[in-house]
Amino acid sequence: MYPGLLVDFIGSLAVIVITFTAVRTSVHISRYAPDVLLFRYLFYQSIVLFVFAAGRATGHIIKRVLLLADRGDIWDMISPLSGGLNTLTFVAFSIIILMYVNVRSLSRQIKALIAEKKRYKSLLEYKTRIFDSMLFPAVVISEEYEILDANRPFIETYQGKNRKIIGRKCYEVTHGLPHPCASGDHPCVVKDVIEKGKTLISIHRHRTPIGDRVFELYTSPVYFEHIHKHAVIEVCRDITDEVNAEAERERLRRQIFQSQKTASLKTITEGIAHEFNNILVGILGNAELILQMSSDSRLRDRADKIIHASQRAEELIKKMLYCRRAMQSPKRPFNFRLFINDFYKIVLSSKPANVDATLRLDIDDITLTGDPEALNEAFINIVKNAFQAMPEGGRLEIDIYQTRKSKNDYLVIEFRDSGEGIEPQVLERIFDPFFTTRDVGSGTGLGLFIVRGIVESHEGEIEVKSTTNKGTSVVVYLPCH
Repeated sequence: MYPGLLVDFIGSLAVIVITFTAVRTSVHISRYAPDVLLFRYLFYQSIVLFVFAAGRATGHIIKRVLLLADRGDIWDMISPLSGGLNTLTFVAFSIIILMYVNVRSLSRQIKALIAEKKRYKSLLEYKTRIFDSMLFPAVVISEEYEILDANRPFIETYQGKNRKIIGRKCYEVTHGLPHPCASGDHPCVVKDVIEKGKTLISIHRHRTPIGDRVFELYTSPVYFEHIHKHAVIEVCRDITDEVNAEAERERLRRQIFQSQKTASLKTITEGIAHEFNNILVGILGNAELILQMSSDSRLRDRADKIIHASQRAEELIKKMLYCRRAMQSPKRPFNFRLFINDFYKIVLSSKPANVDATLRLDIDDITLTGDPEALNEAFINIVKNAFQAMPEGGRLEIDIYQTRKSKNDYLVIEFRDSGEGIEPQVLERIFDPFFTTRDVGSGTGLGLFIVRGIVESHEGEIEVKSTTNKGTSVVVYLPCH
């Protein structure tokens, strides 16, 4: 009996030790190659085998102990249950292992997802820092004109810090329009860039919280492969100051050129006027002698025409010389408000019946130093031109106000009419002496030439802006010193 009992004990213990060794070996193998399916299968099988073998061996040991203690009745009682307990333990442990494996796999997946999320978040923050650190505003626009992304300079430039901009249409944000840009001076390049697949450069005038600004746009194609979507990235460089500086340089260049041309023409005109004046003295004298000495009616009629033409020429010469006298006339202090009120009375008395005239005085009493008679002549010339530009009637507005220009204070006299306007090619020559668009005999072409000379003799400036069929604005700047 005892040798059999000993063999049973040793055999049961050996089964437990062997199956446990198999578990340890499979653990080492699965750790060495965790991705090999066969090794993972052997690992789980060894654990299940260990549980089953340990349960069976333990049952044998308990049975031998009870029989040795002469308590076979207890074994007879629990024997039917040992098989069920063995099976239940095997099944329960298998379920636990499966659950553990599934939970562990799910845990690994969750950790992988969390790690991936952190990686994407890090990449997004990296991209955002780079995007926001750009010097110029930049925006990503879809082919449906929707703003997909924008850097901080763009948001601050167009909407301020607290306004939602992502998801809105680009033309709403940059142009304040309800539809895509389609005008000749604002062509939309989004579709062209996507179709051609290359960067295009354009210039647009954009609406911003601080007013309209001019931007140079660099628009490049972008393709988002993961969503199969075409878009563009647009970098906006504000060139307003450059455009204004260039416009100011061009204005000064034209002003200097015009001043030099005017000075040369004045010298030539004055020289010609003096010479013609001497010639006219001889012509008029001889024509008058013919009238006195001849009784021939035909000869007297011709002499009369000579005298009439000479008198017109004499008036023209007086106008040519008037500019010089006005420029060299002595300047004295005078009350400009009283002066302009007297001038406005002349305007009202001389205007056509179908023209409305208004005066807006946005100044207090102010004293200017100058020649009021010469200024009166200049302003009357401007008003006459305005009336002649409105043969069918219209409106003349005279605004008087003060402004600061080039760090100096100026009194501004602005004349605005609703007349025919001036064509661009004519506008460049309106200050030239003898230049006129009127019929021969109805104008000398010296009016604005004289006006400019008078204004410049007062250290002032004159600007003319005009739109065909809409009207003309003549702005006179006189220094307030």
